[in-house]
Amino acid sequence: MISRGRAGQKAVALTFDDGPDPVSTPRLLDLLARHGVVATFFVTGHRATRHPEVIRQILSQGHTIGNHTYGHDNFIMIKRCAVLKREILAAQDVLSRFGIAPIAFRPPVGVTSPRLAPVMRELGMLTVNFSRRAGDRGNRRVEGIASRILNRLRAGDIILLHDTRPHNTALFDRWLEEIEKVLTGIRAKGLAVIPLSTLIDRPVMVAAEERSDS
Repeated sequence: MISRGRAGQKAVALTFDDGPDPVSTPRLLDLLARHGVVATFFVTGHRATRHPEVIRQILSQGHTIGNHTYGHDNFIMIKRCAVLKREILAAQDVLSRFGIAPIAFRPPVGVTSPRLAPVMRELGMLTVNFSRRAGDRGNRRVEGIASRILNRLRAGDIILLHDTRPHNTALFDRWLEEIEKVLTGIRAKGLAVIPLSTLIDRPVMVAAEERSDS
């Protein structure tokens, strides 16, 4: 399991969980494009099935996609290995329709268990967690996202955020402002935002045919 980048890099990586969201993800993509930032989106198979156009937009703008299970069961890690494997493979199957095969897997809410390692080995995948989180509770807690990220930010951090729309829709613009503060605050600390694959020196995803041929 990886939760930080390689030592010696004055950089961090941005990751967004739980999407795609047809309302908030496109707005976030616009913001990232304005700042020239590439991120990784750990998506669920269920949401990818419902919003294929957003998956295509993520990929077309040069971002990478990781596996976040099919249905985002918060208790998946206490279930049998067969159930965990089925959830991961169901998401892989959905994402293969977009021509990709994620290598990186992030468990729901970042919770792992001894059941995960053998499943990852069998599937030839890698668990990628995080070292800095916003405590946003899946964008239920928007105020202060930037300060909670930036106050203890260090080189090599893998940052966890969410691209689902805030539960209080009145805070939508505030959420985008907080994400922009994160981006500008990272630069102010003398750090760069680089792709997750570069930070950890491992691929996040490959072309689907590469996995089928292996």
